[in-house]
This record gives sequence, C-alpha cells and structure tokens, in this order.
Amino acid sequence: MKSFLYPLIATAWITVTPFLLSFQKGQDILHGLFLYGVLVLLLLWKWVQDFFNPRFYILKTMLLSLLGLLIFALSCLDVFNILAEQNRSPFAWFFLAFFLTLTAFWLLKPIKALFMWQISLFSMFFLVLHLALSQYYPAQALAEFSLTRALYKMPQKIERDSLSSNFKEKYLVLDTASVTMQFIDTSKLNVMILVESWGIDLDIEEWQNKLRVFQDFNKQVGAHSRAYSRSRTAEREDLLYQITRQDFKKDSIFLPQYFNNLGFHSYYYYAGNAEDHKRDQYIYNLGFSEVHFGGTDSSIYLKIDSLLKTLEASTPALIAFSTTHTKFPLSPQNLSPDLLEKLYTQRLTETLKNIANLAEKHPTVRFILQGDHEPILSPLAFQNKFYKRWVPLVVLH
Repeated sequence: MKSFLYPLIATAWITVTPFLLSFQKGQDILHGLFLYGVLVLLLLWKWVQDFFNPRFYILKTMLLSLLGLLIFALSCLDVFNILAEQNRSPFAWFFLAFFLTLTAFWLLKPIKALFMWQISLFSMFFLVLHLALSQYYPAQALAEFSLTRALYKMPQKIERDSLSSNFKEKYLVLDTASVTMQFIDTSKLNVMILVESWGIDLDIEEWQNKLRVFQDFNKQVGAHSRAYSRSRTAEREDLLYQITRQDFKKDSIFLPQYFNNLGFHSYYYYAGNAEDHKRDQYIYNLGFSEVHFGGTDSSIYLKIDSLLKTLEASTPALIAFSTTHTKFPLSPQNLSPDLLEKLYTQRLTETLKNIANLAEKHPTVRFILQGDHEPILSPLAFQNKFYKRWVPLVVLH
C-alpha cells in the first residue's frame, strides 16, 4: 500500500503547494490535485533506483538525473501556468519548485519500488479514474496536465500598460496617481466617489457607452494612472492633498485635514465592514469629521442626498464615498465569461446611474468620480479587457 500512497503524497506535495501559496482572493483557476506526469516519473525514478542493474552505475545515474530534471521541469511548468493565469512573474517561484522536487524524492525513501507492470497498470487506472471523475466533478480535476495546459490554455500577453493614441487624443490623460486636489473646489460642496473595480476598457467604444449616462452634464472626462491596483492605496492617493518635507522628514497632508484646517467638515462613507482592506487602521487617521461604515451603496446614496440638502445652505464640505456594488468576486460566482461581463456591466451601469441621479439633484455640488483599479480580482480573461493601472476620471459641475 505504501508503494502507492507515498508517490501520491509526493505528487500532491509538488502540485498543490504552489497553487495554495500563490492563491489570490477571487481567482477562478481550475487545477488538478496530482500532476500526472510527475506521478508517473516519480514511480519510474523509484524503479530505476531500486531495480536497475547496479553494474551499470553510470547509466543508472544518468537515468536518475534525467528523470529528476523532467520532474523539476514539469513542476516549474505548472508554477508557470498558475502564475501566468494570475498575470504574475513566475521566476522567483522556481526555487520553490526545486525545493518541492527534492523533498518529493525524500518522501519516496521509505518505500520499495513497484514492478514495471504495476506502474503501467496503476498509471492507466489513475488516468481512467481522472476521466471518470471529471464527468461528475468537473469543477475539481483529479489529475493536472501541465504540458497540455501550457500548449493550449496559456493566456496570450495583451498590451495593457499604455493608453492608445486614439484615447489620448479624445480625453484628458494625467500620468500621476494623485489628481483629486487639482479638481477640488473649496468654494463649494465636494463629493468624491471611488468606484470599485472601475477600469478603462481597451475597446474605446465600450468605454464611451458606459459614460453615456453623463452626456448631459458639464464635465471633464479622462484617465489617470495608479501606483498600485489596490483599493486602500487608491483611497489614500485620492485623498492626498500635499506631501511636505522638513528636516529630511516626509509628511502627508490629506484633504480631510486640509478641509478641517479651513474650518469645514468632511465625511466618509463605505458600505462594507471597517476591517475591509484594514480601513479601520487608516481612515480614522486621515482627519475626517465623521466616518460611517455599513449599509448598502443604495442606502448611502440616500444618506449623501440628505446630507447635501442639509449642507447646501451652509459652508463648503468634503464627502468621500467608496462603492462596493462592483466588488469582485461577483455573486453568483463561477459564471461564464459572457455572463460575468454582462453582470459586471449591469452593476457598473447601476452605480454610474445612481451617481448621475445624485449629481442631477445637486447641480451646484462638485462631483469627482474615479475608479479604484481595474477589475484586478476578476478572471484573467476579463482583466485583459481593461488597461492595467489606468482608471477613469470624471468631474461633474
């Protein structure tokens, strides 16, 4: 029994460890539990080690080295496949593949090798079992075929880092992460809205369709870059007013602090939990007069509407709101790419329409809309429809 169990444990060790260590929230990657090629090669490696004629020492050493290199190569290829689907560089992870390969050989030490006919029958049985189970459990494969995935499923690289010349000709483009202070108007009420997972479509017509909801407004439309594709970084970038340096020390002044210094109030709203992206650790330090967590995006639009009605007759103020309606993973999960795109577009349209309705009710209020990042937690095929680290900027009134 050990002769079957230990090779399975060693194969699972090589297969599952990189997948778990590289796992990203919201990823949707189908991956098998056992690298089939590694399993077969480990069985052959143990057979050569135990049964090969010791008189042919050099040939035996060469075969063991070749089989070891093939196992390491398949392990590296699997790591490459996983990280390619996450759009991440795999090279630093190859050291992990090397370590996993060495420990797999160590796991085989306590057992005696199977005979060649047993290896052949077991390999065939395992393959048939994989094919049979895939009919009943398609969401979780038993075997993983790294070479097949690399040849047929490896995603194509798409140029997403630079905006097209067509886009730059039509829209305002600011190659900087912190742009909000350029559009804040301290003579009036200001509403900053950070729209979750709102990126810029590679298809400029699709991008224009999503902006039609603002066609009747006096507006500025464009894009600006992001230093990082993270919500908490985007919030701090957008709320930054000034960076000061004194005695070789750097300090940041944020817009809520700036408004407070002018004698104005500032408000923050987020429908999620305070612990999301560790907001409880930094939002309170930015200087807001009031901070509100919980509820839904819909309820917050009503709260901001009511607050604006109260404040419009008083002094200027700053209201910041981070939306959640388009936050990935979207529910229901495991949708086909077409259904996912349809659901995302529907939710984004609802978000932008709610903002447009709010802006229409308050024509004297400055609205500054930005995306926090492209849909970075969506499946890679969907991510590739958007520019990387470029987000929309829409200023109303």
